[in-house]
Amino acid sequence: RQIWPQLCVILANASGPFATLIPEIRHYAGPDVSVQSVVIASSEAFLAVVYDPRDLNLYRVVGSDDVIEFLPVDKPEESKYLAQSILTPLLYRWNVEVGGKYEVVLTTRDGFWRYRLGDVVEIAGFNPHNGQPLIRYIGVGGLHFFNMHIRLAKEMTTETQLRNVIDATSDLFGGVYEFCVSPDYRQVVARYAFFAELQGDPGAKISAVPTASHDQLQKHNENYLKDSQMGKIGVPCVRVVRLGTFGDYRGWKVATKDAATGQVKVAVVIWVETDGAWL
Repeated sequence: RQIWPQLCVILANASGPFATLIPEIRHYAGPDVSVQSVVIASSEAFLAVVYDPRDLNLYRVVGSDDVIEFLPVDKPEESKYLAQSILTPLLYRWNVEVGGKYEVVLTTRDGFWRYRLGDVVEIAGFNPHNGQPLIRYIGVGGLHFFNMHIRLAKEMTTETQLRNVIDATSDLFGGVYEFCVSPDYRQVVARYAFFAELQGDPGAKISAVPTASHDQLQKHNENYLKDSQMGKIGVPCVRVVRLGTFGDYRGWKVATKDAATGQVKVAVVIWVETDGAWL
């Protein structure tokens, strides 16, 4: 506010991986500045725009020349499982369920034919004006849906819950720029391993992060609480990586996987041992 004293609102994507920056933005901008999400867009297509400015992760699907379909995350890649819209005289009708998680599938006029975008959304409801779905961005999944959760015992901790843990412990870390989680089996009791790239210097109380993360995981996941109390899951370990590590990781993925630079995304949960070893 010292630089822009008349600043009233910040428009920026604030869901998914971008959500980790919101606490820092609000710290510097102050309580009087509103932060609002804008769109869900990609190099392939324009998918949705914000529905409620007060909700940073609620979007409405927009109509366009592109064809949008939804594939349930627990179904195989078969056309019979694709959820499509039917245009009636007044509204779009979708055979999707509120609360269901779906991967976005695109057919575009520029040449994509039922292209799996790799991003997963949750159906939050329907726009009363035209019937188009209201969606929440969940994260990178699709072909690798297991990258959206981690499970060591009977618990299943979702990407959203992991982000909540990072948000709650960000001040202890010193401000988290990017992170991922992988299973750690190096001890008798398995545990979560957090890899975190910080926005600056580590916080003065960063040594408290493992215990605080453990407490937050117990708070957000009842089964994690039960399994940890039974000695099936240990206190997480935390590794702070140097600034730029995740950028280098993307470069390594591009070089080794022969992927396009703009299409490489860091999954919140990493299961591949070679990826974890690189980090």
